[in-house]
Amino acid sequence: MAITKAQITYKSEGIDTIVRFNAVMSEQHGVVGEVTKFPVQNGFNVSNHSIRKNRKVTIVGVMTNYQIAGSEFVGTENTNNSRVMYGTLKDLVSNAVPCTVDTNLTTYYPVIFTGLKTKQEAGSTDTLEFTLS
Repeated sequence: MAITKAQITYKSEGIDTIVRFNAVMSEQHGVVGEVTKFPVQNGFNVSNHSIRKNRKVTIVGVMTNYQIAGSEFVGTENTNNSRVMYGTLKDLVSNAVPCTVDTNLTTYYPVIFTGLKTKQEAGSTDTLEFTLS
């Protein structure tokens, strides 16, 4: 399985702060447009414009307190990096912080994340698996 790289940059007290992950397991990108409809007297719609909707990016990743084979170590030794990362991601969502997101396909700015899901299983309390959207 190839590990993709992504990072999030946001301003904290006027300073650029970079959030990197041990591993990004997947990225999902979405672009949607809505075709406008103008009804005419004959009962059919005429469409000649489109409304661009916000682009969407979803990152599924892992943060751990240990080195993952094939990735560079991100975090601080002797710190619960999973807990710190959860707090950071939770704050980005809760406070609607504008971010720059660098992915394999493109760079998104501004991004305001609206959802965070995490999963921990028995025996993996040192690992944070998350979905950020």
